[in-house]
Amino acid sequence: MGTIREGLYDHEGYAARKLGDGTLTGAWTQATARFVAYVGACECGWAADQEHPPTPDGEVAALDDWVDHADHQEAAQMADRRRRLAETLRRLGGIAADVEDPANLPRIVRAADRARALAAELLDAEEARP
Repeated sequence: MGTIREGLYDHEGYAARKLGDGTLTGAWTQATARFVAYVGACECGWAADQEHPPTPDGEVAALDDWVDHADHQEAAQMADRRRRLAETLRRLGGIAADVEDPANLPRIVRAADRARALAAELLDAEEARP
């Protein structure tokens, strides 16, 4: 089992074992007991470029590499949420002139609900930061 960060469920990180033939594996078996390095890895397919010694400290360093990857993914996720919120707010502002027509109210409600949900996601993520 690897490391999971709240909100990044498709980015489970672990210290992969690099075998003598260059293969990375998350399996801990008799066959993988003789490995040459630890490498930070993620279930999304990402693997760090840096290798660490096959020691407990090397395992910790490999997991630290994954933390850097997770930080980058989280920052990209937050930037996307901010972009989508800004886009939704612009659209909402653009339909302000249409409030006189009751046929537009469902569209206005959907846009307002979307803006509220995106803002709540951003706020939750900010409040969850250490």
